[in-house]
Amino acid sequence: MSTVTSTDLIYAILSMDTYNRGYGANIGSSAGGLGELGKLGDIKIVNPLNYGRSQEIYNAWQSAGFYAVAYQWNGETIISYRGTSTESELEFLKDAKAWALKERPQAKTRLHS
Repeated sequence: MSTVTSTDLIYAILSMDTYNRGYGANIGSSAGGLGELGKLGDIKIVNPLNYGRSQEIYNAWQSAGFYAVAYQWNGETIISYRGTSTESELEFLKDAKAWALKERPQAKTRLHS
């Protein structure tokens, strides 16, 4: 039986939080959910401009159904991202095909989504 740590819970909270920020957010304003700046307790939300996300990149993310937020906590940067958002079965199949076409390199960091 595995043990859930407080760090695991923080990662789970950040994973859920990502669904409430940016375009298509589940709560908050329709334009940006809860917003993309600020803090969650002692966890800082990194300003997207600090890691080079331009409006053009944001628009491309939205077109692809992708969204991510960077957080800083306990000296670490944590990237939390949503699953692919699709409006139709056809869009889902396009996404699945794109993933199948490209070999994915092994990640060298821990990912939490």
